[in-house]
Amino acid sequence: MTEVTVRIVHDFICPWCFIGQKNMQSVATAWSDKYKVKVEFSPYFLNKNIPRDVGMSAKKYIEEKYPKKDSSSSAGLSKDTKSVLQQMGEDADIFFPKSTEGRKVYHSGRAHLLEKYASERLESSALWALANDIYNAYHIELKNIDSADVLIPIALKYKLSE
Repeated sequence: MTEVTVRIVHDFICPWCFIGQKNMQSVATAWSDKYKVKVEFSPYFLNKNIPRDVGMSAKKYIEEKYPKKDSSSSAGLSKDTKSVLQQMGEDADIFFPKSTEGRKVYHSGRAHLLEKYASERLESSALWALANDIYNAYHIELKNIDSADVLIPIALKYKLSE
């Protein structure tokens, strides 16, 4: 069996990264009879300036990231982009919440540290699962993935010590 290493550069707060990671995991599973896929995750911070403890409103974050282009447009993501994101998520078995009302964007630094720690201790299949748990905590359960209260239970699930 041929071993292949796949490096995934991502940020847990990025929904497109979540979709890409899930799709890559599906490919790795489909090819598991021919290839042993080893995964390596590399952090990429979409925004290092998100406040660590309190995060920021998703509405403000999106408006700053995607400002108005002209006086006839509105800031933020278009309805078409949101609908494509929802559909691509569903195609990857990710069911993003329909409403982002009151949602916050959190720093992902501590989540990436947990992933790095885990990568030195877990096999690829468990590392994929841990990454999925972090993505789910953020995107589906809307939790602060920079919080020890969120990350410690995930770490303990994989028998990683505090």
